[in-house]
Amino acid sequence: MTKTTLQTKVGLFVVICLALLALLILNFSKGASLFRHRYPISLRTGDVGGIKQQAAVLLGGLRVGSVSELALAPDGKTVLLRLRIDSRYPLRQDARFVIEQSGFLGDQHVAIYPQSTTAPFLEPGSEVQCEQPFNLQEAARSATGFIQKIDQTAQRLNEVIQRVDRLVLNESTLGDVNQTVANFRHMSERTLSLADRLDTLLATNAPLLSGSMSNLNRFSESMNLLGTNLNATLAENRASVGDALRHLEAASRSLEAITRDVNAGQGLAGSLLRDAEVRESLRQTLANMSILSSNLSKYGLLYKPRPPKKESSTPKAGAGGLLQ
Repeated sequence: MTKTTLQTKVGLFVVICLALLALLILNFSKGASLFRHRYPISLRTGDVGGIKQQAAVLLGGLRVGSVSELALAPDGKTVLLRLRIDSRYPLRQDARFVIEQSGFLGDQHVAIYPQSTTAPFLEPGSEVQCEQPFNLQEAARSATGFIQKIDQTAQRLNEVIQRVDRLVLNESTLGDVNQTVANFRHMSERTLSLADRLDTLLATNAPLLSGSMSNLNRFSESMNLLGTNLNATLAENRASVGDALRHLEAASRSLEAITRDVNAGQGLAGSLLRDAEVRESLRQTLANMSILSSNLSKYGLLYKPRPPKKESSTPKAGAGGLLQ
């Protein structure tokens, strides 16, 4: 074997070994394979975070593809991630695509979360929406704003406490509160004393109270019996009571007619009351009867008034026998 032939064989062997090594690296490190068929899918998102090309696409922790390209969308506001998914893993249209991170400081990848088993499958070249990754800096800014709000709230709370300490917890207010507590304690003591007295009164007058209750019960029974008897009497004499009520109603109508005739000046009584002389005589008679009743009340029935004394016409003698 010549030296040139040996070098050619060694070179060919090295090239074959390098090609096999490259295929192994692509197959195991990046998941690429020249012998597997893949279909493209585009993801639209507002922020891709720190994801890079050739990043893994995981489905349930299993690598099913990779990120082939990152490009700005035509609208200039969103980003398109072009994925290449292994044809052995068809995806449905309702699947969720999320950009996640492996661990706290690990590489970012695209995670796929299936939702149902009835939705149609995604066609090659389909475009779906992808959820934005967790932004640590945005969370830190939000936390900073939240901390600032907490600080402001603490300052306001401190001001409120100072106002309460100055306006409410001063010596005058505490003295009033102390006096109010003392008054309440005095009132509670008096209430307890009153309750003790009431208890003693009830204990000492228990027989009287029992007798009163017994009398009240007997009175109630008597009233019930009276009501029963009254109902029985009314039931037995319902016809008589009805007749008496009808007679009373007739008498009231007659009295009303007489009163109406007297007011109108009709009939005997009306004619007499409308006559001036009769009214004057009646008034004089009533006045005399009033005087008579007053004298009878004052002097009695057998009183006889004395006759008035007659005055003497003979002049009376004064002192020394002189006439006046």
